[in-house]
Amino acid sequence: MKYCKYIVILFFNVSQALALTDSAYIQPYHQKLDIKVYSARDFINMHEQETDYKPNNPMQLGIGIAVKNSILNLGYAFNIGSRLNDELPRTKTFDFQLHHYGRKYMLDFYLQDYKGFYSDLWELKFYPKTQVLQIGAAGAYVFNGDRFSVRAAFAQTERQMRSAGSFILGAGSYFFHTKTETTEQKNLQFGGNFGYAYSYVINPHWFLSGSLTGGAYLSNRLGGKSVQVGASFNMLPRLSVGYNTDKYCVYMFFMDNMHIFQDNLRFNTGTLQIVFVWRFDKIPFIDKFKK
Repeated sequence: MKYCKYIVILFFNVSQALALTDSAYIQPYHQKLDIKVYSARDFINMHEQETDYKPNNPMQLGIGIAVKNSILNLGYAFNIGSRLNDELPRTKTFDFQLHHYGRKYMLDFYLQDYKGFYSDLWELKFYPKTQVLQIGAAGAYVFNGDRFSVRAAFAQTERQMRSAGSFILGAGSYFFHTKTETTEQKNLQFGGNFGYAYSYVINPHWFLSGSLTGGAYLSNRLGGKSVQVGASFNMLPRLSVGYNTDKYCVYMFFMDNMHIFQDNLRFNTGTLQIVFVWRFDKIPFIDKFKK
């Protein structure tokens, strides 16, 4: 992965919810096949004491294929372009994020390992030994899933016909292992969060969707001769804006999972994506073979 990072995801969506929806608010797409092309920048940033540590990683280009009413959702991505700062060495990264949106729920999984960060507080400097590992999972229940679609808001696999929103209740657990040039620590946090999501249908094509959840977490600092127990906080905004038609969609998606610990320690993890989706009535080769 030193020269080219790739991610291949084969996700088996075997838990399709059977909840009924209000057709005046949510409409499915009739097409059988979605092809998605996107550019993305995944990230994990760390703030410790008075220093901000940022990765120096390039953009990604990805493609995804989803077949309606099947278990197949396949994606592939690889690095393109230059780093954020070509003057500095590149951050070594492994970044697996899975964000799944159901009828009544949202699921997020993280496995991120970044080594090599830079800081520009006083002067531009690269820290090759600084490393952040995150392993985490979170889930949330969507109360008004019959009128508000998180799939339409953040995945564009459905269409929100009228503006609507919903309260969200969830829980999560995260593990962070950090190393700097002089320190090393492990943090484990788990707890619950509460928030609200809303999709504003500007007109039949333009949409603006967002959600914000926050909560208090129990935090354990591991290592050493004792385990330090304290409080931490979590905040997770999501934003999606774009142009939608029956045949295609172009939109921007952003999320930032913020973890705030004691002793002025903070992590920001998430992704920024620009996505193009084309929808096809027929599946090439398969529909022809059926005839």
